[in-house]
Amino acid sequence: MKKMKAEVKRNVNRRSLLVAKEEDLIKNLNPKITGWKNYYSTKRNEKWMQALDWYIICTFTRWYNKKHQRCNRMSKVGFVRNSIYEKGLKKMARA
Repeated sequence: MKKMKAEVKRNVNRRSLLVAKEEDLIKNLNPKITGWKNYYSTKRNEKWMQALDWYIICTFTRWYNKKHQRCNRMSKVGFVRNSIYEKGLKKMARA
């Protein structure tokens, strides 16, 4: 799980990616999520898949708040969550 979190962080949380669009970040991350889901998908792993989904949401929220220069690190969590899933981000856990 540490390597997965590091991969998400590397693809979303770099300073140079603040000029990127949300759709581009999602497009880069979706194949990785699909691969992880196919490889690790069992009922036993559901709990940590949900934890990884939450980590991805938090990472995108921090990226969004940095991009739009918001002071609070985790403001707009609900808005960002709905936005990234509407734009096509895949979930690790079953819906």
